[in-house]
Amino acid sequence: MELIEIYTEYKYLNESFTLFVDDLINNNFEGHTEQDIVCKLIAAKENYGRLKEEADKIELEEECDEGNVKDLEYLLVDGLFLAIDLLNFYRAKEFERFKMRGTNYIRKGRVLNFFK
Repeated sequence: MELIEIYTEYKYLNESFTLFVDDLINNNFEGHTEQDIVCKLIAAKENYGRLKEEADKIELEEECDEGNVKDLEYLLVDGLFLAIDLLNFYRAKEFERFKMRGTNYIRKGRVLNFFK
């Protein structure tokens, strides 16, 4: 995969995952079964991990690509850690920590988009 393909897939994954997490938080985990929530958290973790592996394979053609690859890898690792944290918090029934972690991630994304 090329850098732009990975980034495009990341944007879609991150947006849909963020919307899912936001929905869980806003509706106090209602409207989804426990199995559905766990499956979506695991899928997000696997997808962020898969994209990270693809980003690691990118061969740099120009020096300017290096910064873009590092930025993409940071975004992917950030999303991966989010998915891992939320999965662990949910399984441990630590719903307030889940909400806090999810809200902080969502807020950070909104702040970054504001300054674009």
